[in-house]
Amino acid sequence: MRLALRVCVVLAATMWRGAVGAAQTKVEIINDVGAKGPCLGIGLGMAIVGKCVSRAEKEGFVRENEVGTDGLTIGTTGAEDGVVTAVSPGSPGATAGIAVGDRVVSVDGKLARWTPAMEVARQTFGEKGKDVRLTVKSATDGAERQMTFARGQAPMPAGAPSGSMLLPLLPLVDWRGRFVPCTAAGPMTPATFAICEKLFRPWGYVRAKDVGSVGFALDAGRMDAAVVTSVDPGSGAAGVGLKAGDIVVMVDGKPLGGSAGELARSRMFGRAGETRIVVVERGGKEMTDKVVLGKKEG
Repeated sequence: MRLALRVCVVLAATMWRGAVGAAQTKVEIINDVGAKGPCLGIGLGMAIVGKCVSRAEKEGFVRENEVGTDGLTIGTTGAEDGVVTAVSPGSPGATAGIAVGDRVVSVDGKLARWTPAMEVARQTFGEKGKDVRLTVKSATDGAERQMTFARGQAPMPAGAPSGSMLLPLLPLVDWRGRFVPCTAAGPMTPATFAICEKLFRPWGYVRAKDVGSVGFALDAGRMDAAVVTSVDPGSGAAGVGLKAGDIVVMVDGKPLGGSAGELARSRMFGRAGETRIVVVERGGKEMTDKVVLGKKEG
């Protein structure tokens, strides 16, 4: 997945009004799903670029010219989903001993496959007041039922970054709780925030203060099904009859199931020089490899 977006735009218009051709500083940053854009400063606003980059790096972004490579190609569909399909000769992956046909099991202790609970969390994430549509298998009689209800107000996501009077910040957040610190300065602040939000919204980002709650919890440890463990009293989910023990089968008519290969690639993402501990399955046996991300050419 690739997204050309302006993660953090700094327009110090009050400082450089009329300064046509003023000096610019721009740092391209990118994250593990390919969300990409510049931290930009013009004129005296250049001093703010460092703050923009620092904030973005705390949320998992990396300067584009520092992104590392493992030299692996991992399948994302069908029988090759999550399987290494190519290894560049002499690459970090090759040096670590990873071979074509290996299936990626985990990276740095995190599974390289979607659990049902993860998939439901991703698909049901969104703004308060908006509808959630579930297909649920009843724990009582095994029948499947369609349930539609509105998200309630969720608490402010933990760790949401904040700005200041001189450097306002609009935090956007995705289903993982990862933030995009849209930052601006001067009279262009409202327009800059609008642009940032418009570009991120199609990718599931919402304003942190507008995050909705689905009103139920799932068994995060189950690998076979998305089993409801509790339902908040008074929530929309409770109102339509969702109960503990019910199983979420589909969201918005779509079966659960994400690409293991895409998740593995996301987990491998990082800065050149960083190390990833990769567990792969080969011939029915698991092997642990240490991959030191190399510098990309060009």
